[in-house]
Amino acid sequence: MKATALDPFLPVTLTPAGTIADEPYRTPASVETDGGSNDEPEFAVYTDDRYGYRLACPADWSVEPDPSGVVLESRRSGAGAAVFVETSPFDPATCAATFLAELANDDHVHSLELRGHREREPGDDHQGVVVDCTYVGDSGDRWWLSYLFARDDRTGYTLGVDWNDTTGFEATAERIVASFALEPLDRSRKPNQ
Repeated sequence: MKATALDPFLPVTLTPAGTIADEPYRTPASVETDGGSNDEPEFAVYTDDRYGYRLACPADWSVEPDPSGVVLESRRSGAGAAVFVETSPFDPATCAATFLAELANDDHVHSLELRGHREREPGDDHQGVVVDCTYVGDSGDRWWLSYLFARDDRTGYTLGVDWNDTTGFEATAERIVASFALEPLDRSRKPNQ
């Protein structure tokens, strides 16, 4: 991964539930949390064995599997996250550029600020690009977005985290994005998946 001017400001690799992002991780029999602290919420690990990824999110968020991924939402604020999975050709850099262009041309976006753009490897030999930006929409509210576009040898993944400016959620969002990791799927049982 290339070093950028943003590197000193990026969080260290998240260690959800006593693991390191690159270590093998399997779905626990019960929800595993990190206990939280006074400054940060308790986190839980969500693992999707169907598509081969995992991420950490605040333990009190709702988690709703979706045919194309998962939707995670705060029960107390406007913050949320979603993972969308694509099996068509997927280039993270192209997807990030397309996302920013579409956002810049959206009639409901009145102001857009790119806050960061960096490469991230969500696993061995996997490509990823993170885009951080803010925008002001029709309501006049400022929204923050942190998106990770990643791929393995067969699948493309988009992790989007968004929150309202009044939420004070930036460190938590960075932690969610940093926790996303791809895992090898056991295709021996279902080799066509």
